[in-house]
Amino acid sequence: MQKKLEYLHHLKIKKFLKNIKILTLIDIGAHYGDFSKNLNLQFLKNAYFFEPNLLLHKKLEDNLSKFKFKKKIFKIALSDNKGNSTFLINKNLGTSSLKKNIDEKSILFKIKENLLKQKYYRKINVKIDKLDNFSKEINFKNCILKIDTEGNEISILKGAKHTLNKIDYILIEVKKINLYKNYNVNKIYEILHNNDFKKIKTFSTFPFIYKDILFKKIKL
Repeated sequence: MQKKLEYLHHLKIKKFLKNIKILTLIDIGAHYGDFSKNLNLQFLKNAYFFEPNLLLHKKLEDNLSKFKFKKKIFKIALSDNKGNSTFLINKNLGTSSLKKNIDEKSILFKIKENLLKQKYYRKINVKIDKLDNFSKEINFKNCILKIDTEGNEISILKGAKHTLNKIDYILIEVKKINLYKNYNVNKIYEILHNNDFKKIKTFSTFPFIYKDILFKKIKL
């Protein structure tokens, strides 16, 4: 059921993006690569994937192997500093996140753990770094940045101060029900607004607990 809903959600995004000539994708929180697989962007030439969860890497590589565009996978978590951090793996692998983000006192956390039985069952140590430190490895021509990192979005944007000047579009997931510490949707909007991005489209699908928002860089 969840896979089908995700696929339908991606189809909405694909329909909107189909006439935009996107040549480069930066996928932060790549998971299994379903975003690229479902959208299958027709003009794509280069793609860069950031995914720290070691349990996902084999399937991510398999899913991407069928595509002809140039691709590079970084087995690292992006944030606003460089070093190491604890990453918590959830039974629902797509909701795994850095430990520093998880608010165990939130209502949603208790629902996930106790009602849905989606427990954080494993801790791993992962490397973290700033997106700015990878800018020399990326071809930014006609670029879209996709961020889906379960509460780490603000830290990633703070670690991409220089990179944001080179991005044409940003697609970022925001939560309607908060599970995360120091998570503030308005702060996300503020950072993007201050970097000359304008919201142009919102995508949401049942059960409507999250939405993806597409921003476009306004050339001044």
